[in-house]
Amino acid sequence: VEGQALPNGVAYDASNRTITWKFDETTGDEQTVSFKVKPNAPTVCGKVETNGMAKLAYKDYQGNLSETNVKSATADIPAVTLNYNLAEGVAPEDCKDAFKNVAIRQGAKYTLPTCEPTLKDHTFPGWKDANDNLYEAGTTIIMNSAVTLTAQWEPATKEITLNFYDEVNNTQVKEEKMTVAKDATTVSTAAITEYLPEGYEFTMTGDLTITADGYVYVGVKPATKEITLNFYDEVNNTQV
Repeated sequence: VEGQALPNGVAYDASNRTITWKFDETTGDEQTVSFKVKPNAPTVCGKVETNGMAKLAYKDYQGNLSETNVKSATADIPAVTLNYNLAEGVAPEDCKDAFKNVAIRQGAKYTLPTCEPTLKDHTFPGWKDANDNLYEAGTTIIMNSAVTLTAQWEPATKEITLNFYDEVNNTQVKEEKMTVAKDATTVSTAAITEYLPEGYEFTMTGDLTITADGYVYVGVKPATKEITLNFYDEVNNTQV
């Protein structure tokens, strides 16, 4: 270990024959790490405690348990890669580095970022792996092997059909398509005024229900208007 480049979070103390580490992805479980010591490749074993320190006992090349004369060792900590595929989405400015690919200790627990990528006119339900498992933001997963997580997107809006019905003549006037928020369950008459057929007026006001199949019943009637009758005496040329 001494003089070698170690994984981030791992440090070797030659004087105390100890290795310290801090893996951000650990969540309290004890982990086991194996080391190979040069020369003659005896094995060193120790128990990893979260954000703690382990004193390592090792066997020399003759199989004797020893705690001295370690000159060089290589930490054998397998890592796997977590890759993010934003699928045309983008990372918000406040967490733009959250979705960079990262190497994680194999078998470790890893918590996905709590921030979410964004895509215009879409919502983000979570990530999917190659096995079609869905993981919401902030989910903790176990990294047993390399994983690619792909962002999933759902339209933030839906299309509904306005069914304008003449309640005076008992006949359908027309249907119009309209886009609303995906979770909308009603639409107001004020919001659909621009779709009102020419020559008609509403027979109802306020919020109208959107049915499960995306239809909205809109009651209308032929529009009326006020006129002025001008009675004129044509014999005497005067307005009556």
